[in-house]
Amino acid sequence: MHVKVYTSMLISIVSFFLLSCTNSNGRESSFSWQIAEGSRIIVKLSRHPYSEALISRLTEFEELTGIDVEYTVAREDLYYEDLDKSMSARRTRPDVFMTGAYHIWGYASRGIVENLDSYIQSSSLTDVRYDSTDFYDGIITSLRWDPGNEELGTGPLLALPMGFELNTLAYNKRIFDELGLEAPETYDELLELCSILKEYNGPGSYPIALRGTRDWSSIHSAYMTAYTAFGAEDFKLNDQGILEPAIDSPESLAMNRYWVDLVRKGATPSRETQNWYEVGFALGDGRSAMMFDADIVAYFQNIPGYSKEAGNIAWAPPPVVNRGDVKKSNMWIWSLAMHSEARNKTAAWLFIQYFTSREFQLWAALEQNSVNPPRRSVFEDPQLQEMLSLSEGYTETFNALIKTSKIQFTPRKDVMELTDIWAAGVQKMILEPDSRIDQVLKELKTEMQRTASGNEKD
Repeated sequence: MHVKVYTSMLISIVSFFLLSCTNSNGRESSFSWQIAEGSRIIVKLSRHPYSEALISRLTEFEELTGIDVEYTVAREDLYYEDLDKSMSARRTRPDVFMTGAYHIWGYASRGIVENLDSYIQSSSLTDVRYDSTDFYDGIITSLRWDPGNEELGTGPLLALPMGFELNTLAYNKRIFDELGLEAPETYDELLELCSILKEYNGPGSYPIALRGTRDWSSIHSAYMTAYTAFGAEDFKLNDQGILEPAIDSPESLAMNRYWVDLVRKGATPSRETQNWYEVGFALGDGRSAMMFDADIVAYFQNIPGYSKEAGNIAWAPPPVVNRGDVKKSNMWIWSLAMHSEARNKTAAWLFIQYFTSREFQLWAALEQNSVNPPRRSVFEDPQLQEMLSLSEGYTETFNALIKTSKIQFTPRKDVMELTDIWAAGVQKMILEPDSRIDQVLKELKTEMQRTASGNEKD
């Protein structure tokens, strides 16, 4: 099937580029993929299946446009440190860079991110078939922000999406079927399952894989999804109209008490070393019966030959507090952004346009397992739906969440620093007695507020 799909995709892409000289009404357009021929751009990428797909098509992009691309790739845990250092460096400053939505708030606050609206609207710079309205609303809205605004969705378009993640419950359906279990609908049911699944596969096996590292990444995934489900907020306006951390609210206290219980009853004692990769491996090799994390990390484990439990993994939406509550997830979005001081902005835009186009993203999804595609037409493509049907519950879970999910954080330039502090507080709550959770949250609020206030003065 893949040879046939690949051939049809090449024909589609060639047709796309041949047709790029005319618009939908058949009239001539001034757009050309060669308008920046002879240019050179620097691109920085984080290691990820999305960037691997991009790299695999760089030669085609360079041949099409005549643009020379110099790129570097770094592991995600090292990537942002390297990117931060290079953003102001004249020689190594990237023209285009891969970024998560949270990180871009800091760069936008410094004025070093280009607004992409004028590029999309230009008939000489953008192919008429690009169709930016094809992106899911919750994704494209999350990439618009005016620095200083406490809401997303207004202001300049800071980036365009490569792909995104929803936080879902993935589980080993082989184990569940053997034990006569069903995916939980509520958080209480999830906790009950943890008691049933303790050492389900002997010593060393455990009910659920959860991130737990002492940094922002352990906050934004399952934790923030559950935090939102309990009705808690990260920041809230106080009586004086000042935005302050709401980490000590009754809703946050209820959620954190639950989370501590979930971790103690269901997660591995080595949770504090588990990040994206480790939670996926734990589900894939059968050490954990469930995983509460990004839907796509479990998807990779379900690819035939990729893991011991490939073919046995299924998906369900994240639990809710009460049956009937709206199912929703916090969202992570990998995107491409342009530096406001890019050496050749036309060449940089062509790069972003090519690698966020429908044609490329469909090819990447079918041939490189680049799920989730941020374009509606790509996700709904019959070929992709046929491929996703091999992963039980994946499409159904996606459809249950896509209209209600978004980035749940209050956008701030210092969100990464504050969530690092938050993650340390969560670790402290897990290690201390239950009676201390309330006090730890109050201490955490004070520390976050002190840091946030100091950053506002800078």
